[in-house]
Amino acid sequence: MYFLRIGSLDAQTVIEVEGNVSGIWEADTIKVLSNLVVPINENLTINPGSVIKFMGFYTLDIKGSIHAIGMPNNSITFTVYDTTGFTDYASKSGGWNRILLVDQPENADSTIFDFCSFEYSKTDTSQLHGGVLFIDRAHRVRISNCTFHNNKAYVNGGAIFFTSSKAIVKNNLFTKNSSGNDVDWGYGGAICSVNSDVQISRNSFIENSSTGIGGAFSFEFIAPWCDANIFENNYSPLGGAISVLRASGGAITNNLIVNNQSLFFGGAIALVSGSPVILNNTIVANHSTYGGGLYCNEESNPQVINNIFWGNNADAGYGRQVFIWDALSEPKFYNCNFEHGQEDFAAGGYHGIYQDCIELEPIFEGNSPTPFALNENSPCIDAGLIDIDGLPLYELDLAGNPRVQNQRIDIGAYEFQGNSSIISPHTDSNQRISISYCAQSESIIVLLYLTKPNKDGFLSIYNISGQLINRYHLGPLKNEIYKVKMPLPRFVSNGIYVGFFFSGNEVMSTKFAVTR
Repeated sequence: MYFLRIGSLDAQTVIEVEGNVSGIWEADTIKVLSNLVVPINENLTINPGSVIKFMGFYTLDIKGSIHAIGMPNNSITFTVYDTTGFTDYASKSGGWNRILLVDQPENADSTIFDFCSFEYSKTDTSQLHGGVLFIDRAHRVRISNCTFHNNKAYVNGGAIFFTSSKAIVKNNLFTKNSSGNDVDWGYGGAICSVNSDVQISRNSFIENSSTGIGGAFSFEFIAPWCDANIFENNYSPLGGAISVLRASGGAITNNLIVNNQSLFFGGAIALVSGSPVILNNTIVANHSTYGGGLYCNEESNPQVINNIFWGNNADAGYGRQVFIWDALSEPKFYNCNFEHGQEDFAAGGYHGIYQDCIELEPIFEGNSPTPFALNENSPCIDAGLIDIDGLPLYELDLAGNPRVQNQRIDIGAYEFQGNSSIISPHTDSNQRISISYCAQSESIIVLLYLTKPNKDGFLSIYNISGQLINRYHLGPLKNEIYKVKMPLPRFVSNGIYVGFFFSGNEVMSTKFAVTR
């Protein structure tokens, strides 16, 4: 490990690193001067607030382990000193060259990236996959509360490439990442997973793209566990948002998939020999030539349950919500809401299982904190599958509200809660929670009146689109009246937000305004 302290300007410390590294990086800016290696059985810890600035096309190779753990208001940033030439794959200019986690033993220390920001990392024609993270045979990886923005892979995984690995990817934001080139089809504009067990939950995928399959992500050989994500404005020729290839099992649940586009097949989801459970998603306003919402080919036999397919479009003039390419693909549809119905699924219609589905305007809230939540007049309320035992259903919907109100589940990603899809009927009428924004400290002040103290409390903050902004663990709440001040992430802009609190069976929520 080589550290050289080169100066301090306005109390800002700067160090330079090269070669083998380990221990703790304690500086405001860390300049990377060569390829770096964390040796076997050693750990690198990066303190909150650090900026890791790559001074060239260099790689960080983790043969031991890394803990890059920032804080909500003090994240860790990985970037390059000069972005000139970033878009040119043939050039090593303009970007840094990934973090590698390869062949780590199953008993190795966990690799953790938490509250980190990654930008301007890329691969070139000699190093093909994983724009930011190349993860091969690593089994204890957690990536949470991070931002991946404007990264690119020459072939697969614009932000992350997994192969033969196991990981949790939770509460992250992926924007403007891309995979593939003019010659090679790219898989997974943000994430490409091959033969890997990856759990993807409560992320947002916005404006990612690939040149081949899966604008946001693609999974091959092992299907994903994908819950409560938002996919918006992603693009790929096949599977504008999601692609599952040659994999059975897994589940795609509680997601909002909106305004994605594919050139050929599956504006939202494309399945090629893929048979996951597709459960309680809201799939709206996606576009393709065939299959604006869902595309099935090569013996794809998913169970499609409690989903809304509405406002999707296909240039072919049919298959606007669903397009089934071959006779060997036999998806089973239960308790879904389809615009146009099963006769639109293929040129000759569909003659398989289409049970208890409806074809009625879903009636969304529109300009509410969650625009695609169900209005009180929606026919999707209490219209889901009656017997949900054994389904891979999570306790909370996309907005973080409890599932299954009134003894029967709704259709779609949002469960209707009563007077509002996100404001709990248990709470605001009694005014037992209040949240106010303090501009001076850039924090929120939360005041709770509890009926059942002595339990752990959790607070989630959402924007008006239903995207998770931050989640706080408040710890054991021992008093009936509880007041706490918590930092709000720097990226939060002015507007209306919703705070959702739960502790045991106690659920409360309220709106508040941020004015910076």
